[in-house]
Amino acid sequence: MTANGWIQIGLFCVAVLVCVKPLGLYMARVFEGEIRFLAPVERFVYRLCGVKQDGEKPLFRSGDVTVDLVRRIVTARGAEVKLTPREYDLLRLLVSHAGKVLTHKLILQEVWGGEADVQYLRIYIRNLRQKLETDPEQPRLIQTEQGVGYRLAPAD
Repeated sequence: MTANGWIQIGLFCVAVLVCVKPLGLYMARVFEGEIRFLAPVERFVYRLCGVKQDGEKPLFRSGDVTVDLVRRIVTARGAEVKLTPREYDLLRLLVSHAGKVLTHKLILQEVWGGEADVQYLRIYIRNLRQKLETDPEQPRLIQTEQGVGYRLAPAD
């Protein structure tokens, strides 16, 4: 088989996983012999889309804020919010651990690769609050744990 043929098969598998899997029509039922091939492809597609395998939901809602991890769309009070790539990475990390306190050190390591100061984190948190919170001066979504880090309010 030519390289072009393999590319077409790969694109077909990705399209099927993205379109069929969310509907509950599992590929293992149709192609039972291909389970070993499809599982790594499925993990790759979910990683590519930003959805974890360990139960993280692709849609997060808390109050009037919605984060769609698959389509990378954030809305607040019904309007789409434009985030910088770094702001989105920070929000995605908070969403993936909603309800839990994340330390400054952990956030800096995950979002900046450990190459930033806590002051950068504070600035980005302030920017996110300005864009997402109803009252940024009294935040309900992104909460500060003094001297430790930040916590995102759990999903509704």
